[in-house]
Amino acid sequence: MRTTNRGSTFLLLSLTVVLTAVLALGAGACSSGRHVIVDRVQPPTIPTGANDVVLRVDTRGGFTPVEYQLGIVPGLTVYGDGRVIESGPVTEQYPPHALPNLVTGRLSRDAIGRLVQLAADAELLGPAIDFGRPGVTDMATTEVTINASTCSDRAACPAPTPQHAYALEFPPVHGDPGLSTAQLAARRRLRSWVAAVDRAATRAATEPYVASEVAVYARPADTVAAGVDGIEPGAADWPLGDLATIGTPIGGTGANTTYRCAVVRGSDAERVLAAAAGASSITRWRAAGAEYSIVFRPLLPNEHTCP
Repeated sequence: MRTTNRGSTFLLLSLTVVLTAVLALGAGACSSGRHVIVDRVQPPTIPTGANDVVLRVDTRGGFTPVEYQLGIVPGLTVYGDGRVIESGPVTEQYPPHALPNLVTGRLSRDAIGRLVQLAADAELLGPAIDFGRPGVTDMATTEVTINASTCSDRAACPAPTPQHAYALEFPPVHGDPGLSTAQLAARRRLRSWVAAVDRAATRAATEPYVASEVAVYARPADTVAAGVDGIEPGAADWPLGDLATIGTPIGGTGANTTYRCAVVRGSDAERVLAAAAGASSITRWRAAGAEYSIVFRPLLPNEHTCP
């Protein structure tokens, strides 16, 4: 009597049906002009360290005085642990406060991943992009840093390339004869991504950021008695001793030296921040019988030297 392996026969018939259906589906997809996706793009890898910069938008330059440039803090930074630090709202007053208004909060890992994926979709993760140069002068340049990679082996990939766009906030209404169609499209993609990151950061950053380290730029005060436009600068006592030899010179040597910069930390930073809280950008600081002008630059978590 012949025996039959009914289980094996059933399995063989089932596989035949499935294979026939898959082949039919593939044929239908090809005949309709559609493509069957058989592989997925490598998702971006993102740093996770508390002091690892994942995203940063920094706008500087243009026709502004040196003291303004020294005090600039990147407008928005997102770290690997989700911490966000960005510039908060300021009042339109003169003189402005001595300290910038920085706020902080946290983004979830999923939220950071979505922002990085948006950057990948906007083709911002590759080599430096040619954004062109609009026909305007004395505008600032926006630098965008995105520390993420779509390579399967991150260690073997080149370092992420910061993107630089001059006059990014100057969108030509009817095009610009100095910009190509590709450059105009690239600028639109970058502006859209920066706006998305800014919206996410603004929702998250609701608490004041208190720096544990502060860069102090000091120079002898101007000899003119009155302040700008007749506004008296006011005076305050420097809490940490002499300013004549603080830190190291920047901007040249000898007679060309303008500012000296030092980084204060710990309890010294707390004393400096407390003193500067009630000061303005033109306050004159008294130290060892002399008066000085000071620019305060709170340092971010990944910064430990004079920027």
